[in-house]
This record gives sequence, structure tokens and C-alpha cells, in this order.
Amino acid sequence: MEVLEATRGLDPKDPLRAKIDLALSRTRRALALYARPGEECELALSFNGGKDSTVVLHLLRAAAADMDYCSTSGGTEKGSKMPFLTFFFPHPDDFKEITAFVEDCGREYKLDVHA
Repeated sequence: MEVLEATRGLDPKDPLRAKIDLALSRTRRALALYARPGEECELALSFNGGKDSTVVLHLLRAAAADMDYCSTSGGTEKGSKMPFLTFFFPHPDDFKEITAFVEDCGREYKLDVHA
């Protein structure tokens, strides 16, 4: 998982590492509470392709991989989708590149994107 590898490559005293570690810790907690394997998923991501939701997507992927909820390729251990729901609310004013990015991420990371 590229996020975990990049974070572990940072100097332990780097303030960015502390922030990423805290974000991952909180994300792992959310997964533990709301996306337990074998149970109905109660965790969702509203993914619009913007920078903020893209960061949250990668934090969720990293935490899920770190907790062995999924493989490094994006899907779960059984090769299915990620352990959270993903929603995209398209708008007529969206740039076509944003819509394409959301679709590409859905394929790349095995997200079951509900539009």
C-alpha cells in the first residue's frame, strides 16, 4: 500500500508523519466500528473526485490494508470491493475530467460507486 509505505519512509520526527499517523489511527477506528468483515457495512464515503475526498479515499484504503481488510491492489482479501460504501453525486456542471477521475478510481480501487 503506497500510502503506508510513504508514511513509514518519513522521519519519525517529521510533523507530517504525526498528522498522517493520527489520521490513519482515526480511520482504523472508524473501520473497526462500522466496517467489520462479514457484517453489513455501515461506513460510507462521499467521493466527488476533489482533493479532500481523494485524501479520505486513500486514508480509508491504507487503513483497510493495514487492518488486512483488503489487499494492496484495492479489493478485499476475497477479491471483491473495499469494505465501505462509496457515493458520487454527479452534477450537470461537473467537469468531464472529474467524472472520468471518479470512474477511473472506482475501477482502479474496486469501489462500488453508487451515483
